[in-house]
Amino acid sequence: MSSGDVHEKRGKDWKGRLLSSGLPLEQMVAEVLADRRMLLCGPYSYSRKTVAAEHPERSVDIRASALLAGIPGIEGWIEMLAECKYSNPNIRWVFSPITSFEESFANTFCCFDQLSGVDIDERELLGAVRGWPCCGRGVAVSDDSEDARQIARGLEQVRYATASLLGWHFAIALEAIKGDGSRAIKGDGVVVLLPLLVTNAELWVLRRGVDLETFYGASALEEVADKAKLIVCYEQAGSEMRGYCREQVDSLRSNYPNADNEIGEMARKLDLLRRPIHTYWGFSYSLRMLQEIMVYATQKVLVVSLSALPSCVPALLDTINDAAKHAHRYGGESGEG
Repeated sequence: MSSGDVHEKRGKDWKGRLLSSGLPLEQMVAEVLADRRMLLCGPYSYSRKTVAAEHPERSVDIRASALLAGIPGIEGWIEMLAECKYSNPNIRWVFSPITSFEESFANTFCCFDQLSGVDIDERELLGAVRGWPCCGRGVAVSDDSEDARQIARGLEQVRYATASLLGWHFAIALEAIKGDGSRAIKGDGVVVLLPLLVTNAELWVLRRGVDLETFYGASALEEVADKAKLIVCYEQAGSEMRGYCREQVDSLRSNYPNADNEIGEMARKLDLLRRPIHTYWGFSYSLRMLQEIMVYATQKVLVVSLSALPSCVPALLDTINDAAKHAHRYGGESGEG
């Protein structure tokens, strides 16, 4: 009996209901991440203003972390946010390609190093996704239904959580500098974020140049689309997302009203004014940069099929750690030096 037959037969009993809850899928994803020795931190919660409530609590299913291993002697992190969406076995997720230009992959990985003494070239982070399709809108389809909301909701959850987690890391990095400015010079505080949407559904990308007549005559999806394992899903940040990013930055500014003076005093104590350090090392300018980084970071999400996750996760982590080996330390040293 196929998985589709099982789901059809058991659709209304405890098995079907349990699968539809998404809990087994979350467990499977968590096990893949744990096998790669990532630290599982449970769901990541964040608040977001809506018309219905002032600050309702939202969450992404899994937050997982791993030490950034590429730069010896620093404390950096790889952060993964994974939202898991279960689909019935007969449903496939179909996306439309938006461009073949490599520039579309820029900022796929958000590297936050603005309050550190290390700079990672984000172009070196693209090895794991180069060659995979970059897509826009997606829809979940079967022989008798179509639904764009499930994909859209999953992407939205990950995007808002990404902005929130960036703000959290900025606050952590700032506290570290205030407590011990030498940590920033050494490079502590570097974070690379990986936003993921994981599904058990097959991923498909529409072929270019297919006209309506070809669609009318097609008897199978394979005639108009190609199967994929990983998709870089792009959506330009709208006014609501930009407003949310601005709110995160405004909150940090109000929580640290004297940060510029405190960091300036720390710089004088450590004789940083005559030492080459990160261009953005300063509170006010870093906040402005953070808002831009938040917006860029929320525009790209990696959509991964469950079957491809065990091979994708090691490739993503290895690419990030390899890029970190070539990181530039302000003062003339590289990560390998």
